[in-house]
Amino acid sequence: MTIFIKVNTNGEVITQMEGIEIESERLGVVDPDDNCTWLSAEYFKDAQTEWWNGTSWQTRALATLPYCSWQDGAWVQSPNHVAIAKGAVQKKLRSARTQLLWDSDWTQMPDSPLTDAKKSEWSTYRQELRDLPGTEADRTDMADFEMPTKPT
Repeated sequence: MTIFIKVNTNGEVITQMEGIEIESERLGVVDPDDNCTWLSAEYFKDAQTEWWNGTSWQTRALATLPYCSWQDGAWVQSPNHVAIAKGAVQKKLRSARTQLLWDSDWTQMPDSPLTDAKKSEWSTYRQELRDLPGTEADRTDMADFEMPTKPT
């Protein structure tokens, strides 16, 4: 079964399809609707290390910086890379924080077996979790991040 690959004007692989047929007159021709080209994957190996220069597959080094795209035969870091990184961190942080809040909801219920002092500790912990998106707004990676410590 033939595999077909769609590449954009920078030669990057957009999609790979198997089990479909592409009309031969569409292969290797830039589609005016999306500026992409369908190719047979017969000689294609790896989307990370190969790109289509318009006539043949070329080899390229892996991107060494985050949030890069292949443009005009070179890796270019997005001018918004810091904002993109902050957004990705915020998404991960909020997801983990929300789970920890859900996991600790029981501590604030009127029928919780905790003493008032322990409820207060848990309340402080939960507030620290709620404050995270604001206190960590400038973080661009999660490498050295630690969530607030749960009360014991």
